[in-house]
Amino acid sequence: MSRPSLPWLAAGLWTGLLVAAGAVAASLHPGAPFDGRYAYELTKLQVSYGPRPAGSAAQRAVAARLVKLLPGGHFEPVPGGLRNIVGELPGRRPAIVVGAHYDTTDVPGYLGANNSATGVGAVIALARAMKGDRRSPGQAAVRFVLFDGEEAPTGYADFYTEGLRGSRAYAAAHAKATREVIVLDFIALHDVQLSRDPSSDPALWSRLRAAARRAGTLALFPNTLQGTVLDDHTPFLRASVPAIDLIDFRYRCWQKLCDDMSQVSRTNLTKVGATVLELLRSERASLASAQKAIDITPGYIAGIKLGMTHAQARALLGKPVRVDRLEDGYDRLVSERKKVEAYFRAGVKGAAVVTTWSRILRTDKQVGPCSTVAALKAAYGSRLVPFRQAGKVIAYRLGTLIFATPNGTRVTAVAVGRGTGAIYVALNVPACR
Repeated sequence: MSRPSLPWLAAGLWTGLLVAAGAVAASLHPGAPFDGRYAYELTKLQVSYGPRPAGSAAQRAVAARLVKLLPGGHFEPVPGGLRNIVGELPGRRPAIVVGAHYDTTDVPGYLGANNSATGVGAVIALARAMKGDRRSPGQAAVRFVLFDGEEAPTGYADFYTEGLRGSRAYAAAHAKATREVIVLDFIALHDVQLSRDPSSDPALWSRLRAAARRAGTLALFPNTLQGTVLDDHTPFLRASVPAIDLIDFRYRCWQKLCDDMSQVSRTNLTKVGATVLELLRSERASLASAQKAIDITPGYIAGIKLGMTHAQARALLGKPVRVDRLEDGYDRLVSERKKVEAYFRAGVKGAAVVTTWSRILRTDKQVGPCSTVAALKAAYGSRLVPFRQAGKVIAYRLGTLIFATPNGTRVTAVAVGRGTGAIYVALNVPACR
């Protein structure tokens, strides 16, 4: 098979099929539409190189083409001599990650059109569409990651430990800098139905379906469950990063030689790409809007103020909220969804301490849980008052703000409160994630 000559890939001159599914949807976020023909031609480009097992010459050759198509595209090493391909649109950290794997199984002759050349094509087309989006203060960075080594070698004993090599390496290196992850795999079947894998984050999946509704593609995302799938989203879930996997595991050509271009629907590739593009823009817009109000101040965290009544705090935390009765006289409201807690103590009017371990929440200096101690000191310098235990600094105070730093390298949690008791509260909440 000859390899197509595609000079327009780098030049961005293709003016072919753009998404029709969302063309009349007035509620779509503004920006260039998803170019389904571009994604389809990128799929053909990869398949034209033949089988592309991790580390093979064919995979290396196609990687040299793909890395040039992502903004700021570069390689990141993966143990075993493999390489992830990473690009980024700048913005506020932690970043949103959208990814797909660019290796194929080592079954002889296997081309991997849907598994997962279509996902790779879609990721690059998403980057291309978003590259010209208007920058807004506070919007999240977006990273486009092509994972190496997703497929486990023939004869593997455990898929998680022998496969998912690129995503495991990326999660190990970048989990704390990652807000959420969207993985694309098996997305362009002719009869594609993308039901939720039960391990995928329900809240993020709900926002995906809302994006599909706006894009006019909801029929491809039924409100049903499929079986649990181990895929490139799994290492992030195990690192407590919200992640979803777009995969139709009914695919009859999975790991079979029939997984070629005849199995790829350009129409469905376009529709799925348009949906993910709308989700990404929606996520960035909502985060930018939220950042207009500072998340953490000396008086409140996520709107929960010191002195606020139990009922007011509960209403702001939303559902579900857990109420804990603690032995030391505290009642604690806990929102695992928002990663925020409010403490009420007998004899003290209103909330006495508010804490968070959410990596998303930040002060006006962009410091919060998961920030490094170096970043904390750079932001506030000599204004910080260290709190020591057994000669070791385990927290810093800035007025009523408390930054818990028990390991000396990162902020594990942030609290607002007065007195030494508030410091110990901050030191005993979950570590940032």
